Amino acid sequence: MMNNEEVMVELHKCLDYIRSQSNPSVLDCKKALVFATQTLRKQIPMKPNNIKDILDFSGKYYTTRGDCPVCGRERVSISDSYCDNCGQKFDWE
Repeated sequence: MMNNEEVMVELHKCLDYIRSQSNPSVLDCKKALVFATQTLRKQIPMKPNNIKDILDFSGKYYTTRGDCPVCGRERVSISDSYCDNCGQKFDWE
């Protein structure tokens, strides 16, 4: 069983091969592979940028927030597994 990163490597190899072909019937396959690659890439967790702990008014920990590393959406919360703007999966560890 391959993990997401291994699948990405294989998809890129397939795309490289398809790009070298001039057959018009290959274009639909190319479009599907590009879409699959983009979709899978978002399933590989990425750490948010600018991670900060947010404290309440009494100075106790409230939550953790950051920015999406793909689309830049600000103030994503640690309770968010995915960006609701672009769909990128987050790695909060």
